[in-house]
Amino acid sequence: MAATEDKSIDTVDVAVSIDNAKVLGIDANGGTKLFPLSSIVRSEKNIATPATVPSGQRFAGETWPVSTAHLNVAYPGFGGITVTSKVGEQYTSNNRFVWNNGAWEWQRELVDSPELVDYTKKSEFSPVQEVTDGLKTALEAVVYTKGSIVNTSLPISGYVNSSGAIMAAQNWYSSYFVSVLPNKVYQYNGRIYGTIAVVAFFDENKVLIGSNAIGAAYNGVGSNVLKQTTFLTPAGTAYVRYSSNIPVGIVEGQSLLYFDEAPYFSSSKVNQITEATAKLVVVENTLAGKAAKPVVDNIVTKLGLKSFVLDDVINSELPFEGFINNTGTVSPAGNWFSSDFVSIPENRDLQFNGRIYGQIARFAYFNDAKGLLTTIAPGANYTGTGSDVLKQLLFKAPEGTSFIRYCSYKPVNVTETQRLLYKDPVPYIFSSELNRLNAEISALKEGESGIGPKPSIVTPSKILLVTGYPISLYYENFISDVKGFNVSVDCAIGTGYVNFWKVTPTTEGTFSMTIRVYKDAVVVSEKSLQVVVKAASQLLTEKNGVSIGDSLTEPVYTINAIISNFQKLGGVQPVFRGTKTGGKTEGRSGWTAENFATGGLVFYRFEFTGHTAPMTQWTSFTNNGSTFTVYEVNRTDGNGYVNMTRSAGTNLPDASGVLVSTSGLQSITYTSYSVGSGNPLWDGTKLNVANYRTVVLGMPENVKFDIVNMQLGINDIGQSPNAVLSDAVIATKVSHQKAIVDAFIADNPTGRIIVQLEPSCNNTAGGFPKLSHYFYYRQNMFKLWKALLNQFDNAVYNPNVYVGISGLAIHPFEGYPQGTVKASDRYTSATPVNTNSVHPRAEGYQEIGDHVFHQILHLLV
Repeated sequence: MAATEDKSIDTVDVAVSIDNAKVLGIDANGGTKLFPLSSIVRSEKNIATPATVPSGQRFAGETWPVSTAHLNVAYPGFGGITVTSKVGEQYTSNNRFVWNNGAWEWQRELVDSPELVDYTKKSEFSPVQEVTDGLKTALEAVVYTKGSIVNTSLPISGYVNSSGAIMAAQNWYSSYFVSVLPNKVYQYNGRIYGTIAVVAFFDENKVLIGSNAIGAAYNGVGSNVLKQTTFLTPAGTAYVRYSSNIPVGIVEGQSLLYFDEAPYFSSSKVNQITEATAKLVVVENTLAGKAAKPVVDNIVTKLGLKSFVLDDVINSELPFEGFINNTGTVSPAGNWFSSDFVSIPENRDLQFNGRIYGQIARFAYFNDAKGLLTTIAPGANYTGTGSDVLKQLLFKAPEGTSFIRYCSYKPVNVTETQRLLYKDPVPYIFSSELNRLNAEISALKEGESGIGPKPSIVTPSKILLVTGYPISLYYENFISDVKGFNVSVDCAIGTGYVNFWKVTPTTEGTFSMTIRVYKDAVVVSEKSLQVVVKAASQLLTEKNGVSIGDSLTEPVYTINAIISNFQKLGGVQPVFRGTKTGGKTEGRSGWTAENFATGGLVFYRFEFTGHTAPMTQWTSFTNNGSTFTVYEVNRTDGNGYVNMTRSAGTNLPDASGVLVSTSGLQSITYTSYSVGSGNPLWDGTKLNVANYRTVVLGMPENVKFDIVNMQLGINDIGQSPNAVLSDAVIATKVSHQKAIVDAFIADNPTGRIIVQLEPSCNNTAGGFPKLSHYFYYRQNMFKLWKALLNQFDNAVYNPNVYVGISGLAIHPFEGYPQGTVKASDRYTSATPVNTNSVHPRAEGYQEIGDHVFHQILHLLV
């Protein structure tokens, strides 16, 4: 079927260029062809049924031939559709008609075409329902989620009564009609009391449904106190109006929040998306797989821009004291307030609600680089009498405008909102408000092309290395998904292999690296970073270091690998200190960043003599009705102490006595016990690195840490997660690492600190109680990595704080303990799997140590 080349698209046009978009259609010869989207006019109007067409003019489903005369009478003005009439059930000797130059015309006679679809009851071009539905679904979770602000504007004096009308009353202010959803919970923040002022509910035609006196419980004492009250919108609700009592001088925000757990897309935004996708049309019977991708590409193009429709509020914030002058800057003046740079469209009708008068106060227009274009004095006609009256002024920004700054006069105690509104009935789209939607649309785009969610590449901006020592970075460790993708690494040094990149640097310098993830030869993710190489020079003076961490820091393999690399290098050897790993680290199994940032675990320290029997970590002993679990042992020749946590019961241990094993180990006779923080960095009230150095470790006062290696995160995430951690929870975990960093900076501002990206886990999911734990664990670890990079990467926090690569640099299979499992007992062979979820084997720990050595030496020379 032929695709019309009618260019008359004014009736459905939106202010977005679609000149380059194309859709799949059928050409005049029955073949498929990509047509320019701008050439297609979509009509939702169905070709009428016989009941609505006068006798002699019917053709929908009829077996008589259609003439151009019939069509011109029955369906004048149709562009962008093609009509076929059919005889019986066969497409034999049928006629085709198209709308051309204002009239229907016969195109050609058809012969047998069994693949042809009967379009007598619908437009030839119709929307891709699954695409637009998918788009709406993808975006519904974006605009309003629990706690999102739905409205803050109360521009009308008076309160809303039970009839939905505004009643005059001093210090009361009410909203316009606010778009909401039915059967959803909202939270009101404001001052409302009694039964007169209400929340009024309206249907889509703004007809009152009912009301709710949400302030009825706040009469008498405390009636005029700011409240947070939730209410449920009844069935059929499309809008609400509500009020708040705002006494003179009160400035806190009154707001309506969306409070339901289920996210939703407000009706104004749904309308916007509907408008934006109205012309995304294809031939349904030829749409499949890759044919949807151009359509979704066009959605991305259109919605990469933001839409404002009639009466949408563009801005209501005037944060700067003073008025805008003829240079576009703010001049101080009492009771005048000005906006920041506000993104607006050019050549579109805008409305200013505010107070402006005279020639001095101006509106200033700027280009996309915020260079001043011109200014106007919209209040020039309002001088003298009536100059200080609230006005509604229509204006249009000149060509080339991207931003405006404007001002308003606000007398003392005046509370009405000054606003800038969009008044043009044609939707306008720009980027400043809806950038956040692009990611959602991109995900939909990738899904249509069979790609799925786009893999994330998570690395520091700089990889710090030294010459002469090999290093490998494994893609699966730092790319969120590599299954079904290909990875390439472009760098002037090193070699990229299928699963990893490896280098032994030979020369100093800064080298650009670009990591790309491909799907079917198409780049779907890309990241650029730098590899910075220094010469591996011997240390000339003694340096002191400490490693803060968990069970990936505590074993001897990692620290011994670091030390052996320094011994291989020669020169003055650094001294690594701590209370664990034979006095070489502060690695503590099971510890989180919070444990190190606060008082940590409460330890019961039992002193003993003459006890040489095993006291294995995590074994339990009882005393006085409580159970105590071994955490760490410090003894020489049977004399020393054991630190335990109380794992059950509430009783304190006896002053001296016997700890009885619950697992058959020899009982421990202790002479005394004490209770204190298990955190060696804690002085009893706060983090105190000076106390840790001098009191806990016995270092001289003038000897400070030159290097701090911090590797935490596994226990913060938890090895059996059942959900993706929220951004707020991740932020809290980062704040704990920040507190540790701050404490070491306070003790030695010139010391270097490495915040490592903790190794995540093996790549076979072996060792996790459930497979779902593996998936959640990786997602949460990647979220933590991203948050740590946002906090510390590229010297944004402190020039002496760096992000390390230990998590990138352990083989995701070979680095962990291994076993085998048979997929079926029918086979003699077995599949290798990892047997520990997060703890490496000896070689894996050593590989981590090799890479930490690179970073430590790089920062010390």
